[in-house]
Amino acid sequence: MIFKLLSANTQEVVAPDGEVVEIPAESNTSIKLKGALMPVNISLSTSVVELISTHGKSVQPFSCDALIDTGASISVISPKVVAQLGLIETGFVNIASVHSVELRPVYLGRITFPWGSGMEIPLVCCELQGIDCLIGRDILRYWHMTYDGFNGEITICD
Repeated sequence: MIFKLLSANTQEVVAPDGEVVEIPAESNTSIKLKGALMPVNISLSTSVVELISTHGKSVQPFSCDALIDTGASISVISPKVVAQLGLIETGFVNIASVHSVELRPVYLGRITFPWGSGMEIPLVCCELQGIDCLIGRDILRYWHMTYDGFNGEITICD
């Protein structure tokens, strides 16, 4: 599957005579300012979904934009995701950031991507600024990804 994340690569300029002219943008403002974001659904692991469904219950997935972060070795979710889904802690892992190394809780969850495929993966819970999910190299290692910052395009082959 090939997924292309595109954003506007043109700007409109109004000439003095009122004519609207489209010109290529110098770079992708969205990617430049916010980074490579993609919509994802985060849900309980398949085994937990099966277990609770036998009791007639279900939990809706958490939908959010995830930041693709090639500097993150593992994928991360915010405490908001953990609370909304009621994820069960499976252990702890040391996470290094720019400022410190902290022992953080790990949860087993499932991330589903815009093209429909997904994977169950351990997810570390950390406070995140302005987002609820980081896609780390634990997922990226399964993809061939091209990041074209100049044109504001990201292509992912899964």
